[in-house]
Amino acid sequence: MNDMRMPRLAALTGVTVLAAALTACSGGPPQACSAIGWTNQVRVHVTGDTAGVDAVTFCAGATCPVPAPPPTLAPAPGARSLTSHDGDVWTISIDMTTPRTGHLGAFDASGAPLIDQRVMLAWKRVGGTAECGGPERAEVTLWMP
Repeated sequence: MNDMRMPRLAALTGVTVLAAALTACSGGPPQACSAIGWTNQVRVHVTGDTAGVDAVTFCAGATCPVPAPPPTLAPAPGARSLTSHDGDVWTISIDMTTPRTGHLGAFDASGAPLIDQRVMLAWKRVGGTAECGGPERAEVTLWMP
């Protein structure tokens, strides 16, 4: 074999072995994530005397203001709006964050507050992958006296 080919062959073999070793250590080739963007959800199960509840709002974080009246009135900064309502379960979409705490507000048809409750949120991924992330959901209960 030509003397010039030996160093190239040795270098190419070394690179191939190194690439194989790194792939084995990382558990496989890196995964490419598609464009990322989703909304997380807070599902609020309203229990107790729910007859007068016309709207439920959510405000994220420990320092957020008391939940604002429903969006048909003037929402406060940081308040999130209702995206769906099925019986006594209210689903509120928020951005991609997963706050640990928040406030729930329940309002009657005139927008008068019925209750304000601070909640702790436990998030569970409901889509996407562990490597790339994906939408998450927190389930909470709002008890109406």
